[in-house]
Amino acid sequence: MNLFAPANEHPQLKEDFKRQQLAEIEKEFEIDKFKIKTVTEFAHYSYPTTHKPTRETIRQAIQFNNHFRRENNILIMGPSGTGKEVIAEIIAYDARAPLGGRLKSLNMAGLTDSLFESQLFGYVPGAFTGALSKGSKGFLQSVGSGIAFLDEIGELPLSQQAKILRVIQSREVMPVGAVEPVKIDCRFIFATNRDLLEMVKAGTFREDLYFRISQLILRTYSLKERGSGEIRRIADHMCKFYDFTPLDADEYIPVEWVELGNVRAIYNLLLQRDVQDLKFPRYEPVQAS
Repeated sequence: MNLFAPANEHPQLKEDFKRQQLAEIEKEFEIDKFKIKTVTEFAHYSYPTTHKPTRETIRQAIQFNNHFRRENNILIMGPSGTGKEVIAEIIAYDARAPLGGRLKSLNMAGLTDSLFESQLFGYVPGAFTGALSKGSKGFLQSVGSGIAFLDEIGELPLSQQAKILRVIQSREVMPVGAVEPVKIDCRFIFATNRDLLEMVKAGTFREDLYFRISQLILRTYSLKERGSGEIRRIADHMCKFYDFTPLDADEYIPVEWVELGNVRAIYNLLLQRDVQDLKFPRYEPVQAS
């Protein structure tokens, strides 16, 4: 028996190799099954809905959870208060990770020109007056190999858009005061309540940045689009989650009460109902004919 012959010339070695391959495939399959099961449970609990377009958004978010390549960027578009960050959390969810996720969030609308680079890209010791003596990694380096969720991307002025574009293209940041760039390893999810294509046409949002951040697009929908049944479903879910007083069977929240704010508006109304005795309207009883 020639021990140096290829494995496929030795039946026993070939059989052992096949068994090892099968065991690895089965292990990977079990991990995938576990990931899909846990993220699906998390999604259905975090974003209860029967609205078909919203269910499709959630289905795609679950799919992206298992197939989100580092070179692909995701843009979540929808009105304020419709759960864009929850969709990002579904994409990032990992039941085995601390607190169930790999997502770090930053609201871009809150960054002033003076803070933009130091907060996002970090800075070296002594970079400016008031800088920490040890310097700072900045947001994007702190994400590590996780997912950076950059909300309100449509609020950035053109000067800041150019800097973000460079980071996405080069996968590196230049900390304030540094002479060499630093590589980053995170993936990106962006969100906006603005119509970015209209902003591109108006010249207030860079076309090249739009097509960089929108390789994959998900949409969330207003409660007006989702209907009164969805409002009741979300309200009942919130009553259980936040321990609000449950709604009576004939109570309802009018659609016009939540046109602005959407899901956030439902929370505020339930809080006001419990704390400030806000009265909800009631359906008229059906008269027997």
